[in-house]
Amino acid sequence: EDWGDSLSTSKWQPQNPMAPLDLGSAAVLEALNTTLLTQPYVSGFQASSDDYAVFAGMPECPSTVLPNLRRWHLHINALLLKSFPGVAAANTVPADDAALDAHFARLSYVTLFQPSLDDFTVYVATPLPPSRATPNAARWYRHITAILHQRFPGDARGVTVQTAVAAVGGA
Repeated sequence: EDWGDSLSTSKWQPQNPMAPLDLGSAAVLEALNTTLLTQPYVSGFQASSDDYAVFAGMPECPSTVLPNLRRWHLHINALLLKSFPGVAAANTVPADDAALDAHFARLSYVTLFQPSLDDFTVYVATPLPPSRATPNAARWYRHITAILHQRFPGDARGVTVQTAVAAVGGA
């Protein structure tokens, strides 16, 4: 077997650009770590929705084996905590549109009256903005979008990660 140095490109562009990404493999995390060696954010030099989409796809902070990715993760977490200072309670919000609208008719945010990371979690899990038929949920969604755009004003380009792949050749 001959192992080559070919490159393959994996591109993720979820239907909702705010949706969490499936980061998949250690090779993808290593490629992101390499990318973050030369730039502070996933898509360049300004935080964008690409950053929180990648962040939402990471179940935990990377280890010190990936120092650039770890630094980036801690930084994005700090930006999110500034934007969502409320106490997260890991509340579950109904997935049904009518029930979601009823929830936001009673409360301004997922957890009471201050935005928390629960709002971020529900936001990135929402595949599309709520319809006009659910005005309270739509108001909440627009508000969370505005909060995120204040902290992450950069242009999102979709996340492209190049990973080295072993090519198997015949002998």
